[in-house]
Amino acid sequence: GGVHGPARAAARGRRASWPLRAQDAFFLYVQTPTEPQQIGTVLELGPRSAGVPVSRAQLIALMAQRLPGITTLRRRPVDRGPWRRPGWVIERFVDPAAHLDEIHVPPGDDGTAAIDRFWSEPLPHDRPLWRLLLVSGLSDDRTRVAVKLHHSLGDGISVIAVVRRLLDTVELPAART
Repeated sequence: GGVHGPARAAARGRRASWPLRAQDAFFLYVQTPTEPQQIGTVLELGPRSAGVPVSRAQLIALMAQRLPGITTLRRRPVDRGPWRRPGWVIERFVDPAAHLDEIHVPPGDDGTAAIDRFWSEPLPHDRPLWRLLLVSGLSDDRTRVAVKLHHSLGDGISVIAVVRRLLDTVELPAART
């Protein structure tokens, strides 16, 4: 007998979790402060149909609509105790604003240095392991969106699918003012 599953986790004062697959836990074990295990992409976006660049408020509104249906982006790693692989818990709510930074570059700057800094920063483990950087101020009303996820969330193909589910749209919603 004994208590198992969520009841056991609750008895120990922890939220119920499930173990990472061995191949996913590997990326948590091998990362270092100077070698973060992250994958991602940079999207270059032209202006919206009204001729204006994509804004932080519009991205936040879009992510707020989509995040509840994307479990991968609501997973947070947790320690499951000695001799056990790390686990995942699913956050009920993820604040999209806490996962989106913006930098406005001056004329003539293509944002490369800002994106390089973004890639070099490890993801905090107190929240789901992903982050976006909106680079605004580019010529021709273009913007760039750098998206990074911890490699423990998936491989390159699965990351592409997650990014499409999060950001692929014909037109972004109007931002609330």
